This record gives sequence, C-alpha cells and structure tokens, in this order.
Amino acid sequence: MRVKSIMISELYIMQAGFTLSPTLFGNFYWIFNLFYGQHGILAVETFANLGIMYYVFLSGLEMNSDTILRLRKKGTSIAIAGIVTPMLFGVGFLAIQKKLLDKNDAFSQTPK
Repeated sequence: MRVKSIMISELYIMQAGFTLSPTLFGNFYWIFNLFYGQHGILAVETFANLGIMYYVFLSGLEMNSDTILRLRKKGTSIAIAGIVTPMLFGVGFLAIQKKLLDKNDAFSQTPK
C-alpha cells in the first residue's frame, strides 16, 4: 500500500508542476506575475527547496542501515578515494599547466 501512495503523490507533484508552469497558467499575465515575479520566484524556490529536503528525508527513512553498517570499511574507503583522487588530479593538472604556460604570456601572469 505504501508504494501505491508514493506513486499517487508523485503524480500530484507532476500535475502541480505542469499546472504552475508557463505552459498552462503561465499564459495568464496575473498568474504569471504571481508565481514568477520577484516575490513569486522566491516563494517557488522556497517551496522547491522544502520539497527536496522532504524527499531526501523520506529516502533516508527507507534506507536499510544494516547494509551500511556491514559495509562500513569498504564504503569509507570509497568515499575517501572519491574525495582525495580529484584533489590529486587537480594539483597535478595545475602543475602541468604552470610548466606549459609561457612566462611572458599575458594570461599566465598574476596581477600585482
């Protein structure tokens, strides 16, 4: 029964997005200014952020914590590698770039 209620709520979210989009109600000037004016954009963005936080919260509730605790060592090593590897590549590419750039090039000189 839970899967069915999630599917129905997703359909309501899609219907609300289509209804508030410029495709349907966006053709009416006063509705467009209500949702997409300066104050409207802020309201839509706030509700979108709240919706994303709620969705992430629900996803976290459905997660099985036993699997995470069982694979703690492997998950931690993958997470550390995912952080350290791009950093090392960035430092390497920066070193290569500094060696390849001409010293007299206007783009390679730092402002004083």
